[in-house]
Amino acid sequence: MNKFFKKIANRISLMLAFGMKGGDDAITNQSTDNTNNSIIQKEETKNLGEALMKGEVTQQVEELRYKDYRVTREANNYAYIGDGKAIKKKVAARKSKYMFYQDNNHVCEGVGHEMDRIGEYRTDRYTFSFVYRDITKFKLEAYANYGRFSVNGKEIKVELFFDKSNKIPTDPVSYKVVQELEKISKFNSQYQIERCDICTNPAIMSFITYKANGEDDIIQYTIRNLSYENCIDNGISYILSFTSNDFDRVDLTDKFFSKSAFEKYEKKAPKVHDISFYQEERKEFCSICGKEMNVYDADITKYEFGKPICKECLEKYNLNS
Repeated sequence: MNKFFKKIANRISLMLAFGMKGGDDAITNQSTDNTNNSIIQKEETKNLGEALMKGEVTQQVEELRYKDYRVTREANNYAYIGDGKAIKKKVAARKSKYMFYQDNNHVCEGVGHEMDRIGEYRTDRYTFSFVYRDITKFKLEAYANYGRFSVNGKEIKVELFFDKSNKIPTDPVSYKVVQELEKISKFNSQYQIERCDICTNPAIMSFITYKANGEDDIIQYTIRNLSYENCIDNGISYILSFTSNDFDRVDLTDKFFSKSAFEKYEKKAPKVHDISFYQEERKEFCSICGKEMNVYDADITKYEFGKPICKECLEKYNLNS
């Protein structure tokens, strides 16, 4: 759930970062054909915006979340053929045996959050997440480039790919990981495997698919009781493999199903166009220079930095950081 709110907040932050002007007028602009409907819709967008800012799970938030997941899923069923046209793909039914690829990327928490963490202890997050049996020397999630996942009934095989040239100058640990994988690829006894942290420490792996090749988006995989299989050098990467007979595949569009949103989606009901944080008769002032500022920008910077900051002061803040 927190990921959903952060996703929405990050979208809003990008609007401010790229200097959108007149945001209030654009996102609260309603049709003048029907005054009553305009007032109702404006109130709905305001309430939705306030709920998102506070992290509240209202019916509107549930509907927005479900529609966001649903639209993302539906978009993958179409292929763009040019000239503004798209055709629907033939989507095969899910079989008991299949394979897919998923990239592993660093997950950014948002501009404000990252700036607040400067100089502090960092706990970075990635697409892949691991739970270890004991304190680990190497966190696989920080260095795996991507994964290949082969499902055969109740069994899943996890193959993690580590680029052999993964030598980051500012992070010497990455080079040590590659060196360690080189050693593991040459193991020839169970004794060596049982005394290797990388082979025996990973217990649980989890991730949510996004732009995966061979699998739908927004599918949550939780793979437990990982068992080391082997480590292979294919000339370009080291492939570290685990197997498990204990995993879950959860479609988050089903988990966060919203009946009201589904009915509106199926009936093609008019949508609430955008999220508005505008409130009439409200003024906001920059906490640094004191000048009056756009209330929309104030709400965003209060969410990101804990206080309203105008664009000029924010630029100075960035330059001095």
